[in-house]
Amino acid sequence: MTDEPIAADLPGDDLEHFPKPPVDGVVTSVGAQAKGILLWGLVLPALAGVFYAVSRIADHRQGWEIAAMVMLAIWPTPLLIGGLMWLWTWMQEKKLRELAGGMYWVRWQYQPDQWRDHCARSEKNLRWIGPGFAAGGAAVALVFAGMVHGDEGRLFFDSVLGHYGVCGLVGAAGGGVVGLICRRLAGITQRLRRTKPAQALIGPEGVYITGQFSPMSAFGHQFRRAIFPNDPPRTLRFVFAVKTKHGWTENEVLVPIPPGQDDAANAVQAAAMQMRQA
Repeated sequence: MTDEPIAADLPGDDLEHFPKPPVDGVVTSVGAQAKGILLWGLVLPALAGVFYAVSRIADHRQGWEIAAMVMLAIWPTPLLIGGLMWLWTWMQEKKLRELAGGMYWVRWQYQPDQWRDHCARSEKNLRWIGPGFAAGGAAVALVFAGMVHGDEGRLFFDSVLGHYGVCGLVGAAGGGVVGLICRRLAGITQRLRRTKPAQALIGPEGVYITGQFSPMSAFGHQFRRAIFPNDPPRTLRFVFAVKTKHGWTENEVLVPIPPGQDDAANAVQAAAMQMRQA
């Protein structure tokens, strides 16, 4: 694997000839995901209502009331995330329109077998999202229950087993809801990949692969490098730096290379790296 551009046989004039024919069927999942986050976020106040209703008939109200307050406390999070995702979609719409309008270096379309393999690889880890979040939520809740019990000697319920058991179940429920939301959001992209034209567009404005668009430059999002590995499966890897509250982290976008397009991939890698260094 190399991070350096490889000399391409494809003439630069062909690569840089703009505009090329416009492309239809270019869609992304971010707008639908933002709407999904806002809708699925309604599950949290619904859970809060259930926990509060249980607290009215339970012998020990405090534990259920705390669970209801926790659900309400995290409810603004999906509202904020959904709003930011919608704003991101609006900001990047112009770049995507320019890319689809002909400002691309290459357009690759995929045969069903290659596209099916690519989608299967991207979906491989999605099945663990729900259980992972549920386990994480349960662990956080049990740590909280242990701190309350150890520091203050308090129990939210009649017994130690009930104290830890119910706290763990509530944490698992909250984490499971978050995991389910994440899984459903990822499923939106996968549905687009199954129902929309299987294609990729790569150009100065960004990288598009069905259902996903990554701009070369945007607020909190910067292109770092393009990598053309020698090992199978043949993919062109675009590495982007994404700003988080903990600093910059890197995210890879994998673009499958159709058979016979290695020279074009070399040329695209060289053009992307040249633009990055300019």
